[in-house]
Amino acid sequence: IGLLGPAGDEGWFRAVINGAQGIVPHNYLSPPGENGLRLNTAHLRVAAIWTAIQSYTPTRRDELPFQKGQQISIISPAVDPGWFRAVIDGREGVVPYNFMQEA
Repeated sequence: IGLLGPAGDEGWFRAVINGAQGIVPHNYLSPPGENGLRLNTAHLRVAAIWTAIQSYTPTRRDELPFQKGQQISIISPAVDPGWFRAVIDGREGVVPYNFMQEA
């Protein structure tokens, strides 16, 4: 994670995660170590396989479509709350977490 600075609201920071810029709450970050800031995985489930509980049709270009029952590889939280960065059929994009459950 690359920290860019305060986001304006108390407790939020502008950051770069896997090349995407956005904001993250301070309590989702672990203290800096040798490799800089990192996500606190106690709050987030990353690098997991989730299953679609219903089909989803994208409304934006960065969203991925999926079918009910499809396995989805979650690679990180997305910039927008309620979304994950994921890989489906070799394509990377964002998916809404409320259409999925942990496998």
